[in-house]
Amino acid sequence: MMRKWKTELIEALKDKLESITEFNNLAETDDENLLIKSLFRIYPDQECGVMACCTTYDCLPDVPRVELMIVMDADVEPRCCPELEHAMSEMNFYMPIGASGIDYNLMKIYLRHVLFLDEAKDCGEQAAEIIRIYEIMMAGVRILYPSFSQICKGELTYEEAVEQNLLIKQEKMR
Repeated sequence: MMRKWKTELIEALKDKLESITEFNNLAETDDENLLIKSLFRIYPDQECGVMACCTTYDCLPDVPRVELMIVMDADVEPRCCPELEHAMSEMNFYMPIGASGIDYNLMKIYLRHVLFLDEAKDCGEQAAEIIRIYEIMMAGVRILYPSFSQICKGELTYEEAVEQNLLIKQEKMR
């Protein structure tokens, strides 16, 4: 039952994604879960984009969830990891959903969010909810990408980004 429901959910999501982006690839993971990869443009008038991945899996028996991950196209230079990690730590405090990090295997920046699913809900409704979450995540990417893509190359520090009002900083409690 769970497998059929997950398949229906991912198919419903793929249908919705095809109305907003041309590249969507549906696959099965090594552990027999489903994965859909989509390509989104960060800004409609520019070529830079992100890979959005949605995969189903169970954290416990009968507790289905999807992991949504957006991988930015900027390459992270290893020497810049500490500065980027600092910026991400500060900015994760303000993210409405998800958290950013570095995929050290790919040396790419990601934004990740996990959503628990309800098998009793209609797959189309849950697919629409996933699309809404992608939209919120993409709003975060549009804010973070310009600074993070410079920080990951050593062209900008977190403090410089704050001084230029590109990023914000947490106020320390006294």
